[in-house]
Amino acid sequence: GLSLLMSDRVIPLAERLMLDLAQAPKAFADGRMFYAYQFKNLLVLAANLILAGIALLLSRTRLRWPGRLRGIAPWQMLLVSAIVLDLFAFGHGFNPAADPKLLDFTPPVIEFLQQDTDLYRVTTFINEDQKPFNANAFSFWDIQDIRGYDSIIPKQYADYMRAIEPQNELLHNRIAPINKRESLQSPLLDLLNVKYVITSREIRSPKYTLIYDDELRVYRNEDVLPRAFMVHDLDTASNSDELALALSTFDPRRTAILERGSEGGQVSEHDPLLAQLESSPEGQDFTTADIIDYTPNQVRVRVSAADTGLLILADSYFPGWKAYRQFSDGTEEEIPIYRADGNFRAVLLEPGTHTVRFIYTPMSFKIGLYVSFIATTALLLLLAYAAWSHYYRESSEDAVAQRVAKNTLTPTMLQLVNKAIDMAFAMLMLRILAPENAGRYYFAILIVSWLDIFTNFGLNTLVTREIGKDREKANRYLSNTTILRLCLSGIAAPLLFLFIVGWRSFSSLPSDTTWAIVLMAIGLIPSGIATGLSAVFNAYEKMEYPAAITTVTTLLRVSLSTLVLLAGLGFVGLAGVSIVVNVVTAGILFHLLVRHLFRPHLEVNWNFQKRILHSSYPLMINHLMATLFFKVDVMFLQAMQGDTIVGLYSTAYKYIDALNIVPASFTMAIFPLMSRYASTAKGSLLRAYKLSIKLLLIFALPTALLTTLTARYLIIILGGSEYLPHSMITLQILIWYMPFGFINSVTQYVLIALDQQRFLTRAFAIGLGFNVVANRIFIPIYGYQAAAVIAVVSELALLIPFYYGVRRHLAPLPWFELTWRPAASAALMGIVTLALRQPIGLILASVCGLTIYILALVLLGTFETDDMELARRALPLGKFRRKLLSLLPWR
Repeated sequence: GLSLLMSDRVIPLAERLMLDLAQAPKAFADGRMFYAYQFKNLLVLAANLILAGIALLLSRTRLRWPGRLRGIAPWQMLLVSAIVLDLFAFGHGFNPAADPKLLDFTPPVIEFLQQDTDLYRVTTFINEDQKPFNANAFSFWDIQDIRGYDSIIPKQYADYMRAIEPQNELLHNRIAPINKRESLQSPLLDLLNVKYVITSREIRSPKYTLIYDDELRVYRNEDVLPRAFMVHDLDTASNSDELALALSTFDPRRTAILERGSEGGQVSEHDPLLAQLESSPEGQDFTTADIIDYTPNQVRVRVSAADTGLLILADSYFPGWKAYRQFSDGTEEEIPIYRADGNFRAVLLEPGTHTVRFIYTPMSFKIGLYVSFIATTALLLLLAYAAWSHYYRESSEDAVAQRVAKNTLTPTMLQLVNKAIDMAFAMLMLRILAPENAGRYYFAILIVSWLDIFTNFGLNTLVTREIGKDREKANRYLSNTTILRLCLSGIAAPLLFLFIVGWRSFSSLPSDTTWAIVLMAIGLIPSGIATGLSAVFNAYEKMEYPAAITTVTTLLRVSLSTLVLLAGLGFVGLAGVSIVVNVVTAGILFHLLVRHLFRPHLEVNWNFQKRILHSSYPLMINHLMATLFFKVDVMFLQAMQGDTIVGLYSTAYKYIDALNIVPASFTMAIFPLMSRYASTAKGSLLRAYKLSIKLLLIFALPTALLTTLTARYLIIILGGSEYLPHSMITLQILIWYMPFGFINSVTQYVLIALDQQRFLTRAFAIGLGFNVVANRIFIPIYGYQAAAVIAVVSELALLIPFYYGVRRHLAPLPWFELTWRPAASAALMGIVTLALRQPIGLILASVCGLTIYILALVLLGTFETDDMELARRALPLGKFRRKLLSLLPWR
């Protein structure tokens, strides 16, 4: 600061300021406030230098303040004061202020323009002395202006405006008003939908009519073109010079100019558009289009035309805009958008009546939102892990209810996080792949999932059940089942080959689908090892470990998958990612097994493996039949109606698969307990089974109801409007599988705990047979709607033999007593939600409905005293409260 003050540049300035200060009245009269302002800055600088110098001197002393400020040295406070003084002196008065009452004033000319409610744009015609309504001023009253003052203006628009007249203001930063009278005659202004010109000057032209003459003048452009219209003739330009020349001579009422090339918005040499429009009659005038709705991010236009033409929307073309042709049945088809006349959006339409929806949905925003979600999720998971490591300690004295709560809530919450991550990735994936490729990918996943069932051969459930009974056998089961998995993978390879060849013989199977199936099948080898390790953790009732690792590897998978999709490798690349992720998952689980449970060693017993296969064979058959039972409809849809329908159908299935986490996590958490009860206390098993049915129904009924009401929005969020309405209809039907499917889920594991695997096989055979016959009959007639209805009815058909098995091997159930209260509460919730949907909106109506549902459950006595006591023991709230209080500073 001192060196600056003593420099040759500052001292002459200071001397000049002092001389001018002697003539202050004249300086103010001449408007030379600049010098006074600079002198003020020098005074502030000098004051800060003095304070800093004093602080520097005091820092060499041992002066201290008395009392509470004893620990603070005077020089420290002086230094802080200097900084505060500097900041306040700089910032005071820096931001200008105006009377907010000015915002309440609306000029009369604006009130006049606001009487016109049509879509239009305005501009100003100025001279050197008067510039009415500077750039961006009209935006305050929501009047669209062709001018603008912004940080960045697209070059295409600046070039277009330069074709009207030279832009003499900030290049690519400010679009100038009209200065020259001849510019008002340009047809490019008409194409811009400029309906009104505001000026203080006189315009003498038959093209403009004076309609307002007060504080300013308003002229109406009689030749203005509508915001949307259709032309039937075409001209092309190969470069910017040809485009500028064409813009100076063409008639926008009859012709559109497209640019040749391969970039976005350009037309290729071999585009059929050229041939179709070149064959149209010349000299045909434009066809007016109707704008149904118009928002900043979406525009819907309806047009009827007798000939092929280009629908021009006089809004700027920009990457990220998409166009969809809408059909009467609610479906949509994406159509390419071209950049017409150097700046505007245009789509090719054939003769007839069309509704076109333009929507701004840039991929950059989707990717940014997705990456932000993944990063936030990863941060929250790290914080949750830190809290878990700090507060939770495993204890052999934990109550059974507390262990069940931990083994239920922790995996369920983590799996919900996993599904949230998967759903976020699906939002990106479905938009990139589109319905057809999404259907191919889903079909490949389905085939590999059946192969996975074969290679696992029911060993997961068997390992969990047997090690849960006797942990001393853990290494024996893990070693031998791992060997069996590898052998089964070798057997599965020729089976997969035969399936691919057989399927191709009577139905289409594209090469990319085949490659995806092969790559994911290779990934089943490390996946099988990982699932075996997870089964051991589940048997030790440490479900949180595999659940947490799955979350970590899910983050890895979606991150790699995003890179693969952005690299253009499609769903085949996604299949390759599965190999990498499965290897990493197996490695981490093996490390945790060694660290926390035991060090596995090779223990081969071929006779024991034969007994394992004999015991697990019914489990594998049951699992395979259960999956076929629920997903065989996809096979019929792919064979009969193609990949696109499968893509639309499978999009709804993503919500179903996500909700299946709840019964799967719940039943796996209580399965070890049920296994013990089945052999020692069947009365306790029955009580746990009845409570499980009640809890699952309490969750399933309102979820199904709310999903039905919000299905449209759920599909738009997940896949976009491209998947409407078919995915929405599928979801509204499929979701009602939940009440029956949730009961079947827990019933299946009760029967397994009772060692009734073979009975399950017969039950699944009955359900699968019904499903296959029904789909074969009704899908050709009613399509995917029939498949969805059959999926729901099949769950009810499966429940009948399931209940027969429970009644025979355990005890009969009081179905009415278990179900009437949740059903009545859900019915009341539905009535309230539907009644309030229109007055207050769907979100608030759903909140009110859920509130009524919970109150009805309580008032009807759904939760018995024993159930409440069990919940109190399962959730150690008192222990958590004491732990929390111990952390408070005033404890």
